[in-house]
Amino acid sequence: MNPHNNLTNEESAAIIIGHVEKGVELARRHKVPEQVIDFIRTHHGTTRTGYFYQKYLNSHPDGDVNNPAFTYKGPLPTTKETAVVMLADSIEAASRSLLVKNSENIRNLVENIFSQKIELGQLEYAPLTFKDIRILKELFHEKLINIYHVRINYPDLKN
Repeated sequence: MNPHNNLTNEESAAIIIGHVEKGVELARRHKVPEQVIDFIRTHHGTTRTGYFYQKYLNSHPDGDVNNPAFTYKGPLPTTKETAVVMLADSIEAASRSLLVKNSENIRNLVENIFSQKIELGQLEYAPLTFKDIRILKELFHEKLINIYHVRINYPDLKN
């Protein structure tokens, strides 16, 4: 049973968004260093809970398109490391929904996530270079290929 079936889109979004605050509280309770807590705080930046936001828009066509109930509080990542965690979290989660996990689909997914994060300004304060981005895209692609055991197509070898 999906617990979100009996909740409004706003209630579901609040639960999803709340995991960041709960993570910060838990980390502080266990005396986790602030530098590590920054990873928890920034791993969603100021993005929206896409799924519940889209459901809300579909069921409220005249509703507030900038409804803050669906937006993480941030802040945005300010280090390369926190930006990489943000990207890794998004890419890993999105990769689970790929129906066909092949090299092309994985590469497109990685490209799309990077484009979305850049377009939405989520990497604005992260000191990533174009070279860093190119390397990260390749690494994420390679790691997902390994995770999903995607095999390359071998040519038909005739003796």
